[in-house]
Order: sequence, then structure tokens, then C-alpha cells
Amino acid sequence: MSKEIQRAFEVKGMKVPTDANGFTSLTGIWIAAGRPKAKDPARWLKTDTSKEFVASVTDTQKSVSVRVVKGGKEGTQGTWGHFQVALAYAKWLSPEIHQYVNEGFRQWQEEDKNPALKIERGVSKYRQLGFGDEWIGERLEGIITRKALTSTMADHNCKNNGPNDNPFAEGTRSICLAVLGKTPKEIRVEKALKKSDRVRDSLDEYALVRIRFAESEAKRLIQEEAADGNGPCVGACRRAGHAVKVAIQSLASPTE
Repeated sequence: MSKEIQRAFEVKGMKVPTDANGFTSLTGIWIAAGRPKAKDPARWLKTDTSKEFVASVTDTQKSVSVRVVKGGKEGTQGTWGHFQVALAYAKWLSPEIHQYVNEGFRQWQEEDKNPALKIERGVSKYRQLGFGDEWIGERLEGIITRKALTSTMADHNCKNNGPNDNPFAEGTRSICLAVLGKTPKEIRVEKALKKSDRVRDSLDEYALVRIRFAESEAKRLIQEEAADGNGPCVGACRRAGHAVKVAIQSLASPTE
């Protein structure tokens, strides 16, 4: 099973992840349900009803329908299951949780047919959190620019070789340090953000604009210079971040 988290739906305000193969975290559902005693995924899988159901799904799919992941990145551990298994587990937990999970899958189906619904839901959520439309617009533009940069880096042979050689994370760190004077980690500590919080959601509109400009320029440099590999691509990010920093400093010190 791929450990890459692809998307997540909410259950009682908490995100439950799925992976690239469409498996849903049963452990995530259990946590969102409040960790009810004697109702964790392991106990459910020992019941005769679950054994019969899982075997049926496995037979129909002609592949394993439940997997247990130990170790790895946060959010990837625990018990994972085919979406039908996830629905069955949610039903066993409680009628309320079953409804939440059903709604999550329904939204996915609708959004797969009409991606604009996902954007509209995101905008609505940001408005509920108190963000204005200009900030939301910039945040969405930034997501697109960020995706374009990381895709370009991947196309130019950038590879994540672990925490000590992650060009995507290092490119972001370099740009934030140059443009904002702090790394994402430092911002997270300063603002007391939770692990599930996104750093960019804590930034103001002007910081988002500056980061987006730097990431856009980094993408241009990588393409124009045909940068190849982790070092050259991260170097382009550093240079783009520095260029935006110089431009900001020049505006702060106008000449006669």
C-alpha cells in the first residue's frame, strides 16, 4: 500500500486520510469518533461479522482489503481498509459516525464529477474561519503556484531521499527564510500551530503574495536553465527567494 496521503474527509471536524490506492484509515475514523473503548479497528476485525464481510470484499476485489501499517510518517500508521470496509467499520462504531463517513464518500463522488465543488467547499470553509475573499483568492493562487513548482522540480529529476535530502521541503524552507525571514518550522513554533495546521493558513495576504512570486520565479529559473537534480533546483529556489527579498528591501528604503 502506498503511504502517500492523497486526500482526507472530515468526521466531526477531524480529518480522516485515504491513500493513493483508495484505502481509508480505519484508525483515523476511530480517533475522530473519540477513541471509544472496545471499538478500535483491531477489535472489530476479530468479530465474526467483520471477518465474513472483509473476506467477501477481498474476494470481490481479488486483492487484500485490509492492511496494518506500522512505523512510517505520522498519519500513515494504523489500520487501513477498502472504502467498503471503512463504511462497515463506521456503521459498527455508531449511527452518527456512519452518517459522517457516508457523507464524506458522497462528497468525494460529487467532487470527482465536478471538481469546482471541492473549490467551493474550500472557499466556504475559509470564510467560516473568518478569512476575506482577497486572502482566499491569494491562498488558492498560491496552491496552484506551489503545485506547479513541485511538479517542475520533479520533472527536472528532483527526488525525495528522506528528511536530510528532500528538495521540495528545502526549496520551501529556502524561499520562506529569504522572503519572510523565518523557516516554516520557526513560524510553526512562533504561532504555536498544531501538526495538522498548515503554515500558510497562518500568513497574511502580503506574505502569501511574496512567497507565490518567489515560487513562480523559481519555476521559471528551473525551466530556463534546465536545472537537473536536487542541488540545482534548490539553488534556483534560493536565488528566487533572495531576489524577492532584495525587491522588498528596495521598497522599504526608497531613494530620492
